[in-house]
Amino acid sequence: MFGKMLSDALLYAVVLAAAPPAAQAGRNPSVTGGGELEFNTGDPTSVGTFGFAAIQQQDGTAVGNAELSYDLGDRSYRFHAEIDCVAFSTTFPDLAVVSGIVTQAEGPDGAEFYKGQRIVFAVADGDFFLSKANPDFMTYPSFWGPDFDCHTVDPFALDYAFVVKHGNIQVRPQ
Repeated sequence: MFGKMLSDALLYAVVLAAAPPAAQAGRNPSVTGGGELEFNTGDPTSVGTFGFAAIQQQDGTAVGNAELSYDLGDRSYRFHAEIDCVAFSTTFPDLAVVSGIVTQAEGPDGAEFYKGQRIVFAVADGDFFLSKANPDFMTYPSFWGPDFDCHTVDPFALDYAFVVKHGNIQVRPQ
């Protein structure tokens, strides 16, 4: 368990270190997170780990990276994406949609097909209003064509949301 938490922390640190220096200054809206997803499949070997950092620039563009790994018992997948779009909810300030182009894809069933496609996921910062009052959530990623604009998607329309355990998501719209 400690080894898993340590590997998650290292993954998160690598993603944050990859953020450009201007983004690390902390002045722009951002979405960051890392941890483990609880799949609720009944199979204790089905787990997902993730790490991402996305910073919205003053011109509205975004920069960042995401690393997502899913072990689904007999199948494992890994995706790396260069984040270029972040959309903050205007209704719920604890929600954001994040997307980018998949630059690496590994796994069975033709996973390499996703390379060059757009990965899209939504996140919710459970402790946005009250410290540790609610769990953080992350949706299962959806894949779209490379020209898809993440500002056009309703975060509630994305696939099933999973509880984040052994990690944290921070949505900072301001």
